[in-house]
Amino acid sequence: MEVYNIGMIGFGFMGKMHAYGYKTIPLYYGDLPWKTNLTGVCTSSVSTAQKAKEPLDFEFATTNPDEIINREDIQIINVCTPNIYHKDVIIKALKAGKHIYCDKPLAVNYAQAQEILGTMKENKEKG
Repeated sequence: MEVYNIGMIGFGFMGKMHAYGYKTIPLYYGDLPWKTNLTGVCTSSVSTAQKAKEPLDFEFATTNPDEIINREDIQIINVCTPNIYHKDVIIKALKAGKHIYCDKPLAVNYAQAQEILGTMKENKEKG
């Protein structure tokens, strides 16, 4: 069975909802040919990172988003940071070859969205 390892960056209300969603996929969709694994969670403080780790069985917690993005065993980066940080996290993750799931809005303005799109196209061409 294929396993998709998830790295969560941001664990406020929406981050918690997304993590819960990953955990309950089998409940709603039954037998699938793949499953998700909550691998890493990143929050802005050590105490909240550790609190986030345990109830949903994340393998590790950190306050450094690069630790999530640069892990080779993580395929999907789930971005649930405050909106003003989406662009920077997404661009780093795209450059690292990750798949992105981002809470809305993708960007706070058109210029940021264009920058994300440009990075996506550049990295798609690389393979």
